[in-house]
Amino acid sequence: MDYTNYENSVNNSNNIINNNQTGYNRSFGYPSGSRTAESGPITRFRQTHGYENNSPTMSNEVNRNYQSQERAEMFLNNNYFPNYSSGGSRPESVMSNFSTLSVATNMSELSVITNASHFSTHMGGGSSASMYPNHNTYPPSSFPSYERQSQVSMSHPNDYLEKLTMAVEKGLDCNEELLEAKSRAKTQFFEYVGQEYLARFVRTLFCKLYASCSKKPEDFVIAGNVINVFHSLLHYNIQPPQRGRAKFEIIRFIRKQEKAISLFLSVLQTDLGFEFKKLLINNINTVIHEARKFSNIKVTIQEHPNIVSTYLSFLQCDNKIIYSISMDSLSRIISGSDKLKRQFMDQNGIELVLNIIANENQEKILYRAAELLSYAVSTDNDSIALRFINGHGIDICARLLDHGSSRLLYKLVECIQNVCDKLSSTNFDAAKSFKHLIMLIGTQDHCLESKVIGCLGNMISNNDRNKKMLCDLNVPTNLLRAIVCFTDPTTPIYGKIKTDLLDNILFVLQGLTGINVPADIKNSAIHQIINYEERIWEKWFMYFIANEQITIVNRALIIVFNILIQLQYGGFEPNENISAFKKDVENVFWRVYQAVKLLNPGDQQTLSHFWIKSALFEVSANLYPSAEEYEKQQKPIKLLLSRSLKLLRVLVNDNEAKHILARRMLKQQDFPLNFVLGFTANPEIIESMFFIAAALLQCKPELIQIWYNSELEAIIQNLLQFSQNNAELQKAISAFCNVLKPCYNLLQQQQYSIKNKFVKF
Repeated sequence: MDYTNYENSVNNSNNIINNNQTGYNRSFGYPSGSRTAESGPITRFRQTHGYENNSPTMSNEVNRNYQSQERAEMFLNNNYFPNYSSGGSRPESVMSNFSTLSVATNMSELSVITNASHFSTHMGGGSSASMYPNHNTYPPSSFPSYERQSQVSMSHPNDYLEKLTMAVEKGLDCNEELLEAKSRAKTQFFEYVGQEYLARFVRTLFCKLYASCSKKPEDFVIAGNVINVFHSLLHYNIQPPQRGRAKFEIIRFIRKQEKAISLFLSVLQTDLGFEFKKLLINNINTVIHEARKFSNIKVTIQEHPNIVSTYLSFLQCDNKIIYSISMDSLSRIISGSDKLKRQFMDQNGIELVLNIIANENQEKILYRAAELLSYAVSTDNDSIALRFINGHGIDICARLLDHGSSRLLYKLVECIQNVCDKLSSTNFDAAKSFKHLIMLIGTQDHCLESKVIGCLGNMISNNDRNKKMLCDLNVPTNLLRAIVCFTDPTTPIYGKIKTDLLDNILFVLQGLTGINVPADIKNSAIHQIINYEERIWEKWFMYFIANEQITIVNRALIIVFNILIQLQYGGFEPNENISAFKKDVENVFWRVYQAVKLLNPGDQQTLSHFWIKSALFEVSANLYPSAEEYEKQQKPIKLLLSRSLKLLRVLVNDNEAKHILARRMLKQQDFPLNFVLGFTANPEIIESMFFIAAALLQCKPELIQIWYNSELEAIIQNLLQFSQNNAELQKAISAFCNVLKPCYNLLQQQQYSIKNKFVKF
């Protein structure tokens, strides 16, 4: 659109506005019932200036109205600078618009081109890669009669910015220009300029910042004013999607010129005044968040000299806003870098942040402190975890677990979870912390509950003292109660949250019932499990084995096995408990069969069938797993086979369960016994299979017809050599052979009898 024609259109609109004085005055009034304490601008003008000509003549009356109108427009031009996010007519109600007005600093040409009776937009050329098109917007004058009076032509926004850029670029003392740029940055001015002009202006600001800080002595006044301009560009007029062109241009420049962010950090390490450093810290934090997807910027920041010590110095200041923002930035800086985490520890960062958590009460600061600690202790470096534990970090974090902020609780639990598996190497007494954590079991936030229970699981790893404390605090009972809550229709749990929560619950129960757990601890845990609400555990664990995903199934199998084994040798009545699971024998056998078929499918179609039908894995759009996914699941599938066989070995001690399994085996004549017996990499699988096969042959000798062949003889011969140093495996092979021999003789007699009948016939 031609700029001259544009001015003509403005003049045409001026006539319309001047002919409608009532509408004009109403547009700057406040709606009835407004709670705004201050009167409207027209009212304030009249209160201040009144009418200067009180003559009753007609000519004076006209002159008085004209002077009042002109003065009102000049008053508004001098004091208000309307902001609009897009083109269009002035809204009927100005209340929402007037709340965004900002005070103009002078009567510059720009101050008369901001409001709009109607907007016209000219789309110019620009880089297609830019987030915003290269466009020039020409807003008409808000106050046309003042424009007629001043006879000043409207300045093009691009021309104005170019002049401002040149003044900053060439001026030795450009503080006034920088203050003018700061003022404009707080308005929508930079939304109306072309991309190339904006890019040059941003580049000029970085060059001016470098020049002011690289010379001796440094000109910190100019540096501070440049930082002020950056702060306004990064933090004003950026909320709606169509705004924030200046912010985007700064981020784009830093992406292309990585040294730009280093310049910010270098200036932060100078003797720049604290007030300017406050703004600069905020600027850097904004860049870190906006550029988090660009690894080159993060690497540049992480490699900057003394970056950790610089930020730690701000954590010791008295300004809460500064150390809050500094912790937020430092969290992102040290994440993924064990080197920086070590520096953070060596410079007493852990103790410094723990002190903030212990003495602070503002949620936002507590959250950022906990987040920083969670990043710092998330490492394989044991010295960092031990430093956190010895600094009473677990107790400090645990004491805040009654806080009302969910996001804070998540970070506090993460801090504890990341270090609690190292408790066995310390003298830390976890009793108080356990009590705070246990209070969160049963919370309606099941994701948080899952993290808490997982944290308990880590705390008892390789630590019998903590296991005993959990049993003394009745945690097994609480965990069974949490499982029962799965059936509560008012709080349904779905998807990954349910899987993770159940996995963590079983993780703790597995740790309390393991083979190597001291008998008194194990018996206490088992007693709580089997006596909760009329043995409801049997129902749930049978359901888990039959229906859940592979991780849950594997945990449920080993817990049931551990409990039944302990019942046999721990003074409990075993038969009653084993009999309760006899109905589950077929489900356990089905898991064995699925594992074998998944490990040895033979063809892609069979693999696809069992992969989907078993429901052991997450639902995928593919009919069969990728090579990477299949390889990833090999270990869990082998664990499924091993644990299912171990549980079957215990269950066949019940005669009814043995007969159920034998009948099932006769029906499943394609069960690959020889394949299972070939698992020399896992002797436990072979041992369990031999014991089960021996028990089933005693029950159903006719199974010999399915199992016996020349390949089985060769396998047994090889395993006799393989098991020379494994007494348990030798015992299992002998038990199978002792049953196999009479069964084989019986088979020979049957075959001889059939042969004689055939000869006689």
